[in-house]
Amino acid sequence: YQRRVHGGGVYYSPVRNGFVAHRTDLGSNNSKHNRSTAPPLDVEIDLVEIKALCQLLGPYGVCVITRNLTALMESRVRNIKEYLTVNRPGLQALKEGYTIDSQCIAALKSLKRLDDLVTNSLVIGTALQLRNMFFDGIREVVAENTPHIAELLQSCLKQCTADFIHHPLFKEMQVLVDYSGVGGVTHVTNINIMENVAQHKQTQADDQLWQLLPFLYAASFWSTNAWREAEYRVAFHGRQNNAHCMALCIVSLITSLEKIPYDGMPEDCDLKVSVRRSLECFVRVSAFVLLRIHCLMRASSKEVCDVPIHSL
Repeated sequence: YQRRVHGGGVYYSPVRNGFVAHRTDLGSNNSKHNRSTAPPLDVEIDLVEIKALCQLLGPYGVCVITRNLTALMESRVRNIKEYLTVNRPGLQALKEGYTIDSQCIAALKSLKRLDDLVTNSLVIGTALQLRNMFFDGIREVVAENTPHIAELLQSCLKQCTADFIHHPLFKEMQVLVDYSGVGGVTHVTNINIMENVAQHKQTQADDQLWQLLPFLYAASFWSTNAWREAEYRVAFHGRQNNAHCMALCIVSLITSLEKIPYDGMPEDCDLKVSVRRSLECFVRVSAFVLLRIHCLMRASSKEVCDVPIHSL
């Protein structure tokens, strides 16, 4: 998975709801690849094939795969925390002065390893997309084979808020939700994602560091190399470096990290408000950053490289 998707040539297609290989990467009709017995990747990894695989593996087998996909996040989240630590002074400056042209640009120019941030985020985003495909597949399989259990779990979820379902007393119910895929893409912050990233947020100091994550992702638009490669391909309705998967990564990480408790966390903390505030912060700061990049590009400024603004 990592070699083919992140090595280039394999992309997530939102329209087809599957991973496809670009035709130039499949080779010509006389190529060795086409003469092999292996089917092309876009036939292997679509929702129909995922559903057939879920039928063979069953809920427990699918849960093992989805948990392994989620475990891919751990090392990547560790890297992102390192980028936050390295760029903390610059992110603080961006937080305080993103509405002021000179301060915003100076803060953006001081940030490091933004290309690495985007690369790690794309790994997380594509892994979550594949994970969600498995949830969709097993949900249809469970609904067809055990409709009463599927309806019961759906009814239970309707009675619970997104925060309530993560209460320790209801962990067993969350396991059933994972096994059946009933939560699907609406529960991208379910308990196994939180378990994999919880070790990176244990103290109030960690929480203060992660509060800068929306600013780091807003600043990622300054990463010229990553976005120069984000060319839109009509063939699969997505970016050629899977940049369209980054939104799922951003939402999942911000939401998960906001909901993870830490030592000394106030008891009256409203997690739903905290999540909304962080997501709104990302959108607001991103708007300022993108507008400044656009203005600099129109002025032919040497402070930014030639990056297609539509990619951003």
